[in-house]
Amino acid sequence: MIEQKTFIHNSTKKLLFVLLIALLTLPLFQYFFCVFKEADLFGVPTATQELPKISLQSWLKGNYQFEFEQAFDKNTGFKKSFIRLQNQLSYTLFNTSQAQSVVVGENGFLYGTSYIDGYTGGDFVGREKISVHVEKMKIVEQALEKKNIKLLCVFAPGKGSFFPEYIPHHYLTKVNFDSTNYSCYAKAFRDEGFLFVDLRKYCLSIKDTLQNPLFSQVGVHWGDYAAFIAIDIIAKKIEEITKIKMRKFQISKIEYLDTISETDRDIENVMNLFSSLPSYKMPHLTINYLGDAPTRKPNVLVVGDSYYRTISKLQIPDSIFEKSNYWLYNTHVPSDKSSPVFDLKKEIESRDVILLMGTDATLSVFPYTFIDNVYELYSQKNKDYYNLKKKEFRLFVHEVLKNIEKSNSWKAQLILKAEDDGVSKEDGFLNAAVWLYREKEKKNKTFVYNTQ
Repeated sequence: MIEQKTFIHNSTKKLLFVLLIALLTLPLFQYFFCVFKEADLFGVPTATQELPKISLQSWLKGNYQFEFEQAFDKNTGFKKSFIRLQNQLSYTLFNTSQAQSVVVGENGFLYGTSYIDGYTGGDFVGREKISVHVEKMKIVEQALEKKNIKLLCVFAPGKGSFFPEYIPHHYLTKVNFDSTNYSCYAKAFRDEGFLFVDLRKYCLSIKDTLQNPLFSQVGVHWGDYAAFIAIDIIAKKIEEITKIKMRKFQISKIEYLDTISETDRDIENVMNLFSSLPSYKMPHLTINYLGDAPTRKPNVLVVGDSYYRTISKLQIPDSIFEKSNYWLYNTHVPSDKSSPVFDLKKEIESRDVILLMGTDATLSVFPYTFIDNVYELYSQKNKDYYNLKKKEFRLFVHEVLKNIEKSNSWKAQLILKAEDDGVSKEDGFLNAAVWLYREKEKKNKTFVYNTQ
C-alpha cells in the first residue's frame, strides 16, 4: 500500500514536471514554427521583428543581447493569446479592463477615459486658453463673412455626457460642470453670437423619448441613428444660413441586425478579449432621398474629430453637398489632388461653409489647430494681434512647465541638459518651453505662408 502511494506520488510529480516543461517550451515551439494561427491584437502593429545577426563586435558591446531580447519578446509564441487571457480574466473576475484607456461601467457599459474626463472636467484646459481660441475664431468668422463663407460650430454628445448614470462613482467625486471645455466653449459661442449647433444639449433633451438607441453599450462613438439626427439638423442649419435649398432625405427602413457594427463595439475591440461582450442591438438605417437633386448644393469643409466619420459613413453628405471634404483633426486633404501644392487659402475660399465639429473627448484640443492656421491667414498684424500672441505664448509656456513637472523622465533629461549648458534647471525648463513654442509657430506659419 505504501509502495503504491509512493508510485502515485512520484508519477504525479513527473507528470507535473512534464506539463511544466511543455508550458515553457510551447511558446518557443510556436515562435519558430508558427503552428497555430493567432488573431492579431486590435491596435497593435502586426509586423514581426527578425532576430539580429550576431557578430563579435555586437556581442562585446552588448547590442546583440539587447536586440535579441527585444525581438524575442515582441514575437514570443502565444503572446497574443496570453494577453487576451489576462484581459479576459481581468474583465470576467474583477470587472476591470487591462486597457488603460477603457473604463468598465455599470450594466455592461464601457467608456473611454477621455469621454469621462470631458464630462467631469478632468481635461479642462482653462478659461484663458479657451478665450484665446474664441478671440481668434471671432476674427476668422468676420474675415470669412466678408467673403460670404459661414463658420458653423457643432458639438456632439459624448458617451460620458449622454450616459453619466453608468460611470463608476469614484470617477464622479470631483465634478465641476462650470469648468469643463464644453460648458466654457458653449457659453462663449452663445455670448459671441457664433453660428452654433449644440447637438449634445439637443440629444439629452430627447433622451427619455427616443425609440432607437444613439450609443451601444460597448462603443464610444455614436451609432447610425444618432448620426442621422445630427446630419438632419446640420443640413437644416446650413440651408438656413446659406439660403441654398437642400435636398431632403428621410429614413425609409430601420433594421436591427443580430450583430452590431465594428463602430458600435469600437471600445470593446480595444480590450482584446477572447469573447464578444453582450450589448443590445443597434439600428441599421436605409436612407431615402426625396425629389430631384437641386442644381446648386453647398460646398462644405468639415474639420473635426472621428464622430463625423459615422455621419460620412451614411453617405448623406455626398448626396446633399457639392463637395464635403473631411479633415480629421485638421489633417489637410486637398480637394484638387492633381495640384502639386496645397493652397490653404484657395481651399477655404472655395467653400460656402466651414464646419468645425467636436465631442466631449476632444474639446481639449478643439479646434484642432485649424483656427490657428486660418487666423494667421486673415488677421491684421496690428497691436491686438501681438497682444493676443503674447497671451497665447504665456499660456503655452505655463502649460509646458506643468507637463514637465508631471513627467519624471522628461524632467530628468532637461536637468542633465541644463547642467551641460551651465544654467539652472528652472532656466532649462523655460528654455525648453520657449523652444517648443517657437517650433510650433514656425510649423504653423511655414504651412500657412508656403501654401498660398
